[in-house]
Parts: sequence; structure tokens; C-alpha cells
Amino acid sequence: MRDIVLVEGNNHLNVEMTAIAPLGLIGDLNDDGAINVLDLTTLELYVGGYPISQISPLSEAEFLRRADVNGDGKVNVLDITALEILIAQR
Repeated sequence: MRDIVLVEGNNHLNVEMTAIAPLGLIGDLNDDGAINVLDLTTLELYVGGYPISQISPLSEAEFLRRADVNGDGKVNVLDITALEILIAQR
């Protein structure tokens, strides 16, 4: 984070800038930058009832965004199938 000061005459305007991280990969549920069987296992654990905090370093919101592999707004067994297909195509 850094501060930038814009000066116009006697008026000062302080602007705080922060870096925004790019959105993570859909399907990368362990946040290692790859999509593989480890992510599939993580998704299976979640669908099986494990809490996100025990299976992933991601926030709940980010996990759910990445876990919705088929993009239907829900995280369920259909996303497991979609992730299997995604991994097989790589």
C-alpha cells in the first residue's frame, strides 16, 4: 500500500492506493496455482460436509466462487464432475 499526494495550489488531496490481487483460478481450491487431483479431493470433502476452514486456505467467499466450476451458482456434485472433466482435459 502506498500514499499518493496530489497537490493543486494550496489544496492537498491524499489518495490511498492498494494493490488488487487477480481473481484465482476456477477450480484451484487449495490456492497453489494449479488445478489437479488435490483440488478435486478438496471439493469432494466440501461436498461431503467438511467445513471450508478445515480443507482450504481460501476465504469462504473465494472458495465458493472457485468451487462453482460449472457456473450454476451452487457448489455440488455437478461441480465435482465438471472439475474431473477440466482436469482430464489438461
